[in-house]
Amino acid sequence: MKEQIIKYVRGWLKKADRDIISAKKLFESEIYDYSLFHSQQAIEKYLKAFLTYHNKPFSKTHDITLLLKNVLR
Repeated sequence: MKEQIIKYVRGWLKKADRDIISAKKLFESEIYDYSLFHSQQAIEKYLKAFLTYHNKPFSKTHDITLLLKNVLR
């Protein structure tokens, strides 16, 4: 069971890391709106990785505030 959780966490982290790479490249190209979008996506995925690792449930959402509330519970 723990191995399955680690697999999901690694998946979230890999996707989040790719969003960060994209955000940096877009920022360097002065494409700020899409850089911000990918930054926000990365934050969501890092939070979901944290919640998954700590076995805290969360709904399908893009609401960072809601995810943060789940982290603090």
